[in-house]
Amino acid sequence: VSYVEIPITSSVILRDSLRTSNFSYSGEINRLLVGNYTDDVFGNISATAFTQFFTTSQAKVGATAVFDSISLQLKFDLYNYGSQATTPQTISIHELSKELKTDSLRYLFNRTNTPYAGLLGTKTFSINPTDFNKFATSSEDQDTVITIRLPLDFSFGQRIFNSALKYRDATTAADSTFVRFSEFVKEFKGIVVKSEAGDKIVGFAPASTQSRITLHYHEADVDSLSINLAFNPAVGYNQITSD
Repeated sequence: VSYVEIPITSSVILRDSLRTSNFSYSGEINRLLVGNYTDDVFGNISATAFTQFFTTSQAKVGATAVFDSISLQLKFDLYNYGSQATTPQTISIHELSKELKTDSLRYLFNRTNTPYAGLLGTKTFSINPTDFNKFATSSEDQDTVITIRLPLDFSFGQRIFNSALKYRDATTAADSTFVRFSEFVKEFKGIVVKSEAGDKIVGFAPASTQSRITLHYHEADVDSLSINLAFNPAVGYNQITSD
């Protein structure tokens, strides 16, 4: 019997989807990832955040309440990846067309794609990665808060405010959509935060009180009033794609 041994070099590649939905588990980071950068090996990488919002109070607006505007504020959690230069980044906000059901969180991965509708707003900003990295590791700057703020589409805000008015005058449970999460998300399905231009990916903190949607309104004898809607860190995910 004769035989010849032929050495063969092998390799194993594991490629699968990555769960990017937030369960609020202990030790896990609840983060909205937004941006894009070009990797020398993997090419263009982009991250888009999908998240749901909901009212933070059951207080009712006054009888003379009139809607003024709506704005979005996002707090950076100081995470950044990509270019370390202080360069402009542009993001856009869109409204989801499909509800992010809480009972299907386990199926929200980096490849998940939830449809969204028209443009709600845009923002161009710059960050200094050196400062972000310093604040993130410093024992003296742990309370540093850096946010961006942008106005959103008026009609989008008016729809949410009308829900608050309906709740104020509620005579049936159906009128209380504004404070009933299971019903609220059927009408206001959430938002998408996506990159339009830039060279880095940044992180936002959805669970922070500094990240919120704010309805601005006034009443007959009081001006500059507001209603805050917070993001639910357990209802959302990050879509991460590459070419």
